[in-house]
Amino acid sequence: MASWRRLIETSIVDKATKIYWGESLSKHTTIRIGGQAECFIVANTVDDLKTILAIAEHQSIPLFILGNGSNILISDQKFNGIVIKLGDAFSYCMIENNNLRIGAATPLSHILTYLLDKSLSGFEFLWGIPGTFGGAIVSNAGAYSQNIGDRTIKINGLLPDGQEVAIDKNNLHFDYRKTTLPLGFIIMEGFLQITSNRPTAIRQLIAEYRKKRTLTQPAGASAGSVFKNPKLVSAGKLIDDNNLKGVCNGNAYISRKHGNFILNRCNASFINVYELLQIIKSTVEFNTGTILEEEIQVLPKSQEVKKWQNQKNCSG
Repeated sequence: MASWRRLIETSIVDKATKIYWGESLSKHTTIRIGGQAECFIVANTVDDLKTILAIAEHQSIPLFILGNGSNILISDQKFNGIVIKLGDAFSYCMIENNNLRIGAATPLSHILTYLLDKSLSGFEFLWGIPGTFGGAIVSNAGAYSQNIGDRTIKINGLLPDGQEVAIDKNNLHFDYRKTTLPLGFIIMEGFLQITSNRPTAIRQLIAEYRKKRTLTQPAGASAGSVFKNPKLVSAGKLIDDNNLKGVCNGNAYISRKHGNFILNRCNASFINVYELLQIIKSTVEFNTGTILEEEIQVLPKSQEVKKWQNQKNCSG
C-alpha cells in the first residue's frame, strides 16, 4: 500500500467521511460510464476536505471534484488519484437574511421542493436538471434564457491550499454554461436571491417546464446536453439538419428525440461516446462551418491523458 494511502486513512477524523479504494466512477455518473478511481472519498466535514487537499498537494496526487455526475464524460481508464464527492453534510437549504443559503451537494430537485414549501420562487427553470448546486454554479446551469448565475449573490469555498474564501457577485463572472472561478476552487455553499410567490403559481411554472422537458428531451442514461448552443441556431437543430439523429457507435447513440443528447443503451464505453462527439463536430463543421463546443466536461483532456493513466507515486 502506497504511503499516501496510509496517510489518508490515518488522517481522516470524521467517521462520516467515507474512503473507497478502486471505486468505479460509472456508478457515480448519469451516463453510467467511467473507470476506477484509485481513491474515492465522500467528504463530510470542511476539516477533512482541507486534510485531503493538503495531502494531495504535498504528495502531488491528481485530484478532482465530482458532483452528481451529470454533464461529464469520464474515461474508462483508471484514474490514479483522488476523486472527492461532497457528502450529506454539504447538502442543505435555509433562509438567511432573506436569501437562500444552499450547500454545494444539494440536488437541484431538493432546492425546488424546499422553495415550493416556503412559497418562494425564481428557480423553476432548473426543474429536470439532474445536478447539484455546486455543479450548477460551475456550469452556470440554466434553461429557457435563464441561468442560475443571474440570481447568485455569493459563494463560499476552498482554494487548493485549504484557504476558505468568499466570492461575491461583483467578483463572479458568469458566462454561457461557464463560470470563471479561481483554479482548483471547491464550492462549499452559496447564497441566492429569492422572491415570494403563490404555491399555485410555482406549481404551474414547474408543470410548464416539466412538460417542455418531457416532450423534447429523452429518458435514459445520458450526460445531458453535450454541446453548447451557438448564437444563431441550437446545437440540436444543427445535429438534426445533418441527419445525425439515431446514429449509433457501439452501445452509444444519438437520441432521435433530441439530437444534442447521446445515450448509453447498455454498457457503452467512453470511446463509443467520444467518437460520436467527434462525428457530430466534424459533420456539422464540414457542412455548415459551425464549430460546436462541448457543454459536457470530458476527462481526461487530451493533454492530461498520460497523467491520468500513469501518474507516478499514486499506484499501490
